[in-house]
Amino acid sequence: MKGIITLKNMERFLLLLWLGGIPWIGGFLLGWWAAYLFLPERWILAGGVFGALAGAVVDGVFLKKGLLRAIHAPMWVWGGGYLFYSICTFGFFMGVPVFNLLPGFLFCFLMGCRLAHQGRNGTEVKKSAIGIAWFTLGVLLIVCVTSAILALTDPYTAANLKGMLGLPFDVTREMIYWLILTGGGALLAVQWWGSRATVWWAWKLLASMG
Repeated sequence: MKGIITLKNMERFLLLLWLGGIPWIGGFLLGWWAAYLFLPERWILAGGVFGALAGAVVDGVFLKKGLLRAIHAPMWVWGGGYLFYSICTFGFFMGVPVFNLLPGFLFCFLMGCRLAHQGRNGTEVKKSAIGIAWFTLGVLLIVCVTSAILALTDPYTAANLKGMLGLPFDVTREMIYWLILTGGGALLAVQWWGSRATVWWAWKLLASMG
């Protein structure tokens, strides 16, 4: 019983985190950029804070009643949320794509929960997991390509890598190419197999509760 309660609480917490984060993060970004474009520099931070507070109000009004129904929202809503978090993650970590695995796996976990609540059987879940994995793979591929373009067009990429990693040698352009190809390929493989496994794992755990 304790394990079941823990899993249910984890599902609720992650769902709350996923849905609740969109209004206040979006509000912060909207307020920040609005202040940046239209107000003096000293008001930029205040604009972001005001936007975040407005987003928190939206959460307080709609999230409490809609949380339990949100798991059944259409897939385009969930896909839009995943794209939103992928863009935010990419920007926050300054184009380093490895961190974009995190919203992908969280999305897959919630999709597994969604399939369990819909009463899907194992065959249906395996098929859905493949489709979800293709989606997360496509999003991460776009992220990796964008990151690669930024790295190859930035004249300071080699120096930044040398300093960040503490390398005793200069980083050549050929090394950057190999890093992009091998690192990007590894990330895509992890996203593909990890997405399928996460969807299946979340579904199986919740479905086993009946």
